[in-house]
Amino acid sequence: MYEIGDQLDTTGMVVTASSSNASRIQLDDSQYTVSGLDSKTTGVREITVSAISKNGNTYTDSFTVAVNGEKTFYITGIKITKRPEKMTYGIGEEFISDGMVVKTVRKASPSDADKIEVPITDYETAYDFSEAGEKRVVIPTLRRMWRGTKSYLMPIYL
Repeated sequence: MYEIGDQLDTTGMVVTASSSNASRIQLDDSQYTVSGLDSKTTGVREITVSAISKNGNTYTDSFTVAVNGEKTFYITGIKITKRPEKMTYGIGEEFISDGMVVKTVRKASPSDADKIEVPITDYETAYDFSEAGEKRVVIPTLRRMWRGTKSYLMPIYL
């Protein structure tokens, strides 16, 4: 049984060929091909094994596997994809995030090439506008959700 996104695992698979005298020989991996597994969606998938004989004839056989479930994506980081409408503040003003778009970046596993970005609206910000100068706004609550010490900061100009 496979999950969405899995690769076909042929570990332990044995492919044999029958000769005209009814004897069987085990084929090496280089003597046959196996179709890939399309595991992008759930369902039953047919896997085809093909071998070419010495005289050029192609022989095939197939088996089915099931692809179940949905991928579970894990947060690997965040991304600010749009800055807030207000970028200039006076000393002591409160940060206003209107217009800012924050997304989580998620992957199913470190080796999985698929990644998704999910907009989020429930986040906190940390900032210090007590002095003039270029300041940064940090989203600290999300930092606890991912591994590592990545810091996603956005400059705010006073």
